[in-house]
Amino acid sequence: MKIFSLILVFFYYIIVLVNTSEQQQQQQLPNSTTISICNFTACNSQRTLCSSSRNCECFSLTISPSVGICASAVLSCTDVVRCNTDNRTCPIENTVCVNSTRCGQPVCYPLALANKLVCPINTTAATTTTTHAGGVTNTTRSTTKAITTTDSRFTPSTVNCSSIVATNCTTTTSIVAACQSYEVSWNNHCYYLDGSNGSCITGYSLATNTVLNCISSLFIGKNYRNTTSDNCCIWTTDTYECFGFNADCNRSGPFTEAPILGGANCINQVLRYSQQLTFCGSD
Repeated sequence: MKIFSLILVFFYYIIVLVNTSEQQQQQQLPNSTTISICNFTACNSQRTLCSSSRNCECFSLTISPSVGICASAVLSCTDVVRCNTDNRTCPIENTVCVNSTRCGQPVCYPLALANKLVCPINTTAATTTTTHAGGVTNTTRSTTKAITTTDSRFTPSTVNCSSIVATNCTTTTSIVAACQSYEVSWNNHCYYLDGSNGSCITGYSLATNTVLNCISSLFIGKNYRNTTSDNCCIWTTDTYECFGFNADCNRSGPFTEAPILGGANCINQVLRYSQQLTFCGSD
């Protein structure tokens, strides 16, 4: 009888723990009535904008990584705090725990920046209108599709280096992305150089020579993300390597000069050293 009672107590506490966990998760899920919720998987893989405002990004929720909040990306990593040790909850009210590739850890993001007034959501919405005439019911459905764009920052080009002429480097937003110390912030995105042989970390992709042409001078004072290169030509998403360092190459930074067009004789090169200098930008 005593053993039976212990078993009942054991299962009681198991049920309590499960219910508590579910309640915590439900408490963490943002209110979709006022907060812009986005499909992180679609935004990340299909480059679908989560909002009609290009200053907003989809931040994946730690409790449900395929779901995110569409929030204004105005905060730097120093402006947010780390989530609690469970990586699900936050010590500050009115924030939610999100995955952050830029900050390298889960952080608490203010829900106020994900308000639908700040980031109007782009969704695939179906509207049904029903009318009644002469006893006959007519139903009309109209669909508004999400806005999908091809990001020119990552679109490969096969043109040779002589075609990289004066580029329109207009700043399209005043918002500064939350970038790491080794990164350059431009148009609400982060860019870095690393001896990673054409590979970028999660959440980043190879960017174009055109973007590098616009921001190359901003790399003065920056450093490699992680690995010192073994070749001075910069691998981008384009077919040819057109930029390189004449100085500070293949040795620990910071860089005292900017990579330049044709630097280190990098003109129409296709080099693949084991630690090839690589140019990556945040998605």
